[in-house]
Amino acid sequence: SILLGDNIVGGVWVYASRDRETVQASMEVLPAIVKMSGIGCVRYLKAMIPQCIHCITPNELAPRCKDLELASLDALLAVMDACSARLFRWKGMIIEGVGKVWVTLCDREGIDLKGLWPYVS
Repeated sequence: SILLGDNIVGGVWVYASRDRETVQASMEVLPAIVKMSGIGCVRYLKAMIPQCIHCITPNELAPRCKDLELASLDALLAVMDACSARLFRWKGMIIEGVGKVWVTLCDREGIDLKGLWPYVS
């Protein structure tokens, strides 16, 4: 709890938010910390969900960092798994963020959505 609250949320994400490598390192260790904390990390959802979504959302002002995006997706999945009982408030933000990434990747990679999902006309 101290590691998550004081060091990652209150330290790295506040004071080193523009240092991509530091944020990426925090995202890489987040799944293990969340898994150990379990439902106890629910008090940090207000910080974890927006931070994970921010790191995966396409930003025209910052270059894309695939490693940070993948680490953030892994962290988001770990948070969703550990805190699934309390995600009702965050479901819209999560769906919007993941949807934006999916559409951006399909556009960037030239993936035909009709082949992936039959309901796209």
